[in-house]
This record gives sequence, structure tokens and C-alpha cells, in this order.
Amino acid sequence: LSKRLEQAQTYSEALDAALEEVKTVLGYQNVWTYLLSEDKQYLRLLTVTGKKSEEVMEDFPTLTITGDRFLEEIAYGKDVVLVEDARIDPRTNKDIVAQLGNRTIVNVPILLMDTHLGAFGTGSFGEEGVRVPSPAQLDYLRALASHMAVTLDRIHLLNKRKEADEQIGQQAQLLANVNDAIIASDENYQIT
Repeated sequence: LSKRLEQAQTYSEALDAALEEVKTVLGYQNVWTYLLSEDKQYLRLLTVTGKKSEEVMEDFPTLTITGDRFLEEIAYGKDVVLVEDARIDPRTNKDIVAQLGNRTIVNVPILLMDTHLGAFGTGSFGEEGVRVPSPAQLDYLRALASHMAVTLDRIHLLNKRKEADEQIGQQAQLLANVNDAIIASDENYQIT
């Protein structure tokens, strides 16, 4: 997993690597990553991989934290937020649970140093039934989320660098165009 995360160049590649690991070790078929807004008001779905990915990406890209007990626990907690059965847990949004068929939900904070970046999640849906991870599996997910934190931060910095390189390229092209226009104007001036 560490090698695949080190090689990941996109958020999706990182999450695909995590999904393969989670499938093998825990048997869950879906993983997701939410990033916490700087003001801690929203969780923005960064990416989701697995069978439920299309449903989730279309309907739940940004979630408002304030007033949602479950999301507040995820946003402000420093440890795993576990929902054994989403259908009966008082913290879950029953409309979302009914739409997605959530059963067990596991959200692990993504912490980089002392900064809470968001949550790495996994769990069971529908016919998979309730599948509560053991204490050892929760420790494993904490370690995986720690690896994800470093990877997501690295990819974020790579994306910022690409954006800066593109801006520099655009500015260089603009200067070249201005320079060409000045030279052309000067040549036309000398001819007349």
C-alpha cells in the first residue's frame, strides 16, 4: 500500500490503492474521502471508489456540518467515528441511509501533524449487512488514514505546483505575444 500511495499522482489513484487494501484486509467494498473546509463548516467529497461511487458522487458532494450530529462528530473528533448500524443509529441522516443503503459506517480522521484534513471512510451497504470492525482492524484503519494524510497532502501540493506552472506558462506566452507585437510595430514604423 505504501508503495502504491507513494506512486499515486491523483486523489483517485490514492483511493483506488486504499480500496484494494481495504477489500483484502477488511472485506469492505467501498471507500471514500471527505476533506474538511478550512472553516470546519463543510465536508467536501474528494473522491469515492467502489460499487456506490456513482450514487454518492452525484448526490452528496458537499455536506453541511453544523446541525448534523454525525458530521459534527466526524469534523471535530480525533478518533474513529463508528456507526454499527446506520439504520438505527440516532446520529445518522435516515434519508441518506435509505437512499444509499448504509449499514456499518467507519470514518477515520485524516490528521496531518495537528491539522484535521477530513475523513477516510469505509463500511458496508445493503446485503453486506452489519460488519463492525475489530479493535485490531480499527488500528489498521488509523494507520491507513495516516498514510492517506501524507499522500493527499503531497497530491494537493503537486496540483498547486501544476497550477503555478500553467500560470507561468500563460504569462510567458502573453509576454512573448507582447514582445512580438512590439517588434512588429517597430518594423512597421521603420518601413514607413
